Amino acid sequence: MLDVLRRNASGWIAKILIGLLVLSFAVWGVADMITGVGRSTIATVGPATITTPEFQRSYQNAMDVIAQRFGRRFTPDEAKRLFGIDKEIVNQLVAAAAIDNETRKLNLGITNEAVVAEVQKDPTFRDSNGAFNATALDRLLQRIGYSQDQYLEERRKDTVRGQLTDALLENVEPSESLLKLMASYAGETRVVRYLTLDPNSAKVSAPTDADIEKTYEKNKTRFMTPEYRKVEVLMLTAADARKQIPVTDAQLKTAYDRDKHLFAVPEKRHILQLPVKDEADGKKAREEILAGKSFEDVAKERGAKASDIDLGALTETAMLDKKIAKAAFALQEGQVSEVIKGDLTTVLLLVKKITPGNQPKLDEIKGKLRDRIRRVHTNDEVRKLLDSVDDNRLAGKSLKDIAASLKLTFHAVDALDRTGKTPDGKPAFKSNDLARVVQTAFRGEVGVDNQVIELSDGGYAWVNLVAVTPPRQKTLEEVRDEVKAMWEESKRREAMRKLSDELLARLKKGESFEDVAKSVGGEAKATPAFKRGDELPQLSQGVVTRVFALPKDDPIAVDTGDGKSRMLLEVAEIKPPPEPTAEALKKTKAAVLQQMRGDILAQYVAELREEQGVTIHRQVVDRTMGISPDAQ
Repeated sequence: MLDVLRRNASGWIAKILIGLLVLSFAVWGVADMITGVGRSTIATVGPATITTPEFQRSYQNAMDVIAQRFGRRFTPDEAKRLFGIDKEIVNQLVAAAAIDNETRKLNLGITNEAVVAEVQKDPTFRDSNGAFNATALDRLLQRIGYSQDQYLEERRKDTVRGQLTDALLENVEPSESLLKLMASYAGETRVVRYLTLDPNSAKVSAPTDADIEKTYEKNKTRFMTPEYRKVEVLMLTAADARKQIPVTDAQLKTAYDRDKHLFAVPEKRHILQLPVKDEADGKKAREEILAGKSFEDVAKERGAKASDIDLGALTETAMLDKKIAKAAFALQEGQVSEVIKGDLTTVLLLVKKITPGNQPKLDEIKGKLRDRIRRVHTNDEVRKLLDSVDDNRLAGKSLKDIAASLKLTFHAVDALDRTGKTPDGKPAFKSNDLARVVQTAFRGEVGVDNQVIELSDGGYAWVNLVAVTPPRQKTLEEVRDEVKAMWEESKRREAMRKLSDELLARLKKGESFEDVAKSVGGEAKATPAFKRGDELPQLSQGVVTRVFALPKDDPIAVDTGDGKSRMLLEVAEIKPPPEPTAEALKKTKAAVLQQMRGDILAQYVAELREEQGVTIHRQVVDRTMGISPDAQ
């Protein structure tokens, strides 16, 4: 979390959610090695060690950000394949560790008092009057899962890193001529005149049998059935194992006596918290409340909104400042506290409502306790069942018989393709490990034992390849309708291209867009003025880019965004950029400066990595993410 990035990017909230840095490095590592894999070490950077809990925290935060952006949770495999999340997070952590090593080498540091003062001055935690708002800090920490001490430690590290990186980047400055050029480049606008051809205007006659046969022969490879494989799958899942673990009433009673506090519903209190300047200001506010003013009105007079003072319903452990928490849970409902001086702020409290806690009885949580006990013994039961499966296989029993005798999951699939789907297009069976089963099935041979597969939940699976159905050429009669549609679409595209070429030639000879449009029953339209990078519903981003390379009144023809028709267009107006304002130059400078600093910082970190030496344990990374070697 480099201080320079905090000043030039989007602040601490985004930074903590995304990770330690927002820089991406082009490669996995400068001096990466793949030896010495340990169970709890993700990487070593010189003398520093990056542990699995550190990676896990950044990984979960990044996954939360991705889920919020795309509206769904991605699997670890998807996150790795689509976003390169493993490399991104490791590079962030390695970069931070490399800089921390350098700050220690240079004996850079900061006192705890200075860190607290920095937090109190952070605009993120200021109310409308500019005063420090502890409620805003509490809400942030609850959202990101940090304790107050963890947060202060991260701020301390960030500030120390800033001492180093600020010095490195102090004199980075883009030239004025570059800024003006970039501002002008971004400020130019264009207007496009265009005509979209109606794809239905292309009259395509019905194909003859000869046309269909020719199209079929030319595109035969597109009309093949996939290779199918008939398989039997025995799955020893963790869920299968748990169901078979006996749990006695005595075990339940012992577990309840030992762990009942884990199931207790703690007392909650709806708390209002008013930050005050100092003890004298707090006493004055308290006297006003005791004299009859409402807590909310006193807060409002001090510039605090209702949302600024309302902490909501919290348990004592959920309150991050332990001094304030202890005082809050010593109050009666409706009682106003004395002035409380916390670690970061001085406050008054009001308890609006108390919701008592509850300790459930044994009968109420038997199911949860039984599940907890079974989960503790799941690995042992899996190993026990694994031995039983091996013994049964050595005895010559079929996978189906083994599944029946040991009460395990069994799937008999008559045909599945390389995507794990049956001929009706549905998944062969529901499992997070279907892809691993498919990979094994398509690597195997009929009658040859396959290696056991490790499942993502810690279980195992065995795949028996029964038969292979090779790809088959579909006959013309099976796909006649598809071939006919293909031929018609081809002819329609051909007609659209021919028509657009003819109309383009007329435009180049001087006919107006309006006259050409009327001749085909269309309408010439114009876009609003737009800049590079603007998104327009009429034009794809590729066409927008191309437009800015065209001279005025030089028509071209392009495919429409959906690929079903053609569009004629020309640049109708080029508006030179206005003289950039001071504000525009300021924004351009900020963007250019951030890019320059990022590039320099990336180069600097790469040098530190090379100098200090980096070892990355990729297998540990995958295991921490929940990806097994079979998924690679």
